[in-house]
Amino acid sequence: MVHLLSKIRAIPPYLAQRLKDRRAQRRKLSQLHIRPLRDLGHPLKVVSFKYELDSGDSYLDSVGIYRLDDVYLHINTGLCLIQTAPSDWPIGIRESGFFEYQELSLRQPRFAKANHISRSRCPEYQFDKPCFIFNINRHGNYFHFLIDSFPRLIALLNTIDEEIIVLHQLDTDGPIGEYFKLIESSYKCKFLNLPSSDSEHIKITTPTLFIEEIARRLVYSPDYLKHTWNHLYQDPQLLALGLPSDKDKWHYTTKYEQVYPKLFWLQSTKTYFKNGFALWHYSVTSMDSVFQWGTKISLRKDGALSDCQHIFIVRGNRSAVKRFLENEDELRDSLPELRYIDFAEFPVEDQISMARNCSTLIGLTGAGFANAIYMKPGSLVIDITPLGFLLPATNMVENVCKARGLRYHRLFSSPLDATLSSKIDVADLENFLKEEGVV
Repeated sequence: MVHLLSKIRAIPPYLAQRLKDRRAQRRKLSQLHIRPLRDLGHPLKVVSFKYELDSGDSYLDSVGIYRLDDVYLHINTGLCLIQTAPSDWPIGIRESGFFEYQELSLRQPRFAKANHISRSRCPEYQFDKPCFIFNINRHGNYFHFLIDSFPRLIALLNTIDEEIIVLHQLDTDGPIGEYFKLIESSYKCKFLNLPSSDSEHIKITTPTLFIEEIARRLVYSPDYLKHTWNHLYQDPQLLALGLPSDKDKWHYTTKYEQVYPKLFWLQSTKTYFKNGFALWHYSVTSMDSVFQWGTKISLRKDGALSDCQHIFIVRGNRSAVKRFLENEDELRDSLPELRYIDFAEFPVEDQISMARNCSTLIGLTGAGFANAIYMKPGSLVIDITPLGFLLPATNMVENVCKARGLRYHRLFSSPLDATLSSKIDVADLENFLKEEGVV
């Protein structure tokens, strides 16, 4: 060690300074500075969005639409970056990519080069119209596409007047592809699958549009953590499952994403449970915009599907779905007034029309409830949740219903067994439907 130090001391001052500058430059370029859109320029347009709280109060918040030039897109995360000079550190745009990309890009090896822009290997793309980068490398889950991403796109298209190109990486063979065609028929836009590249980044020289996040989520605030734990202790599943409501007997193992804790286990039994609770404020304005769009789409189908007043969501092929109701046949015999529908068997246009004509939507918790976004205000949604599937029971569907002005009710079915099946108490469901005047 002493010998090494003596060698370093022997380096001429000008070389030592050069080495010091190179190290500083490498450290600078290895950083990833995350900045919101508001720090990167003035908005092209500003729109007000309305939000409602659990207390019944509402508030307005502004959402800006921005236009940036020379954007670098990290394909693995969908994170968009700008770099004002080759010697400067890259700046990641907070509202792009994975919501948790700050952690992903720094903690996971496969995302470690998100901030290493190699200009010599980075291909450049220029389009004839402005671009909007949509859902790059986000999972193609139908529920989250329709509830989280789709309203942002509609908000953007309702605000701008020019024709744009929407870049994406989603599979267009299924219902998402049908949505793209319907949107193209309604707005001045064209969807384009992002070209493949051997480089981790691509540079888009065409002006690129960005919109700020619309959904408000309280992730790491002390009030949120307190609210989450209180919600857990008050969950009726604890008593039904014979679990303690004493915090000292719970042990949480992870704390990432919007859920805290994400997984926890009961020390006495070593049993794991998934925590799906998140505090969301969906924009009433954006949800209403989607509803109005769906109303226009469904006009041509209303006559053919007007009998879909009370729908029970069928989960489809049991070998392919994650969970299903074992006593569905018993439901059909006891409640013939309901129409039993597998949304996956119908085109998206029909699904929208059925949901719009529906006044009661019932089913086992899953992606089918995303169609509740098209139901008329005052309609009833009954979410059947397997006991212990999520602790506390997720409020994702409930928050969508609140933003849309729908009535929400949850019923618990039996815990999922080894075959991922669950049973609902048919008498409980029938009695509730009678109280609501459905049957």
